Amino acid sequence: MEWSTAELGLGSAYELIPDFDAAAVAYRAVLTSATPHDNAGLTARIGLARVLTFSDPVAARGFADAAIAVVDAMQVSAPLRGQYAQLLALRGRIDLNDGKAAAARVWFDKALTHGRSLDNSKVSLADVRIRGDLALAAFRTGDLET
Repeated sequence: MEWSTAELGLGSAYELIPDFDAAAVAYRAVLTSATPHDNAGLTARIGLARVLTFSDPVAARGFADAAIAVVDAMQVSAPLRGQYAQLLALRGRIDLNDGKAAAARVWFDKALTHGRSLDNSKVSLADVRIRGDLALAAFRTGDLET
């Protein structure tokens, strides 16, 4: 367990540099020993989705979809809704950056729905970011009213 934690930390450090190729190597190393539903495997899949967004959107989509499937199977509780929304938004950003604005809108709509605070009087920075992504996707699909 300590090895995978260290490898995830290494991947995260490489993301900050940024050296996305090295980060992908570290995250893939975690997947070699992770089981599909453990936290290390989930974290590695999310990391791979992030670092491959621009260089390999097909692979990034696959890792994001796998992470979403794991989280869906876990049945997200209310306190984790914001994190789940961020994962859905990541999936949307992969599509948006790959020129698939209509598909991205679907993910951003889901993210906005899941990310809403239970107390609707508060707006988080994550909500603002998702709304901005949704607006960009709407603009790219020609919807200037959303």
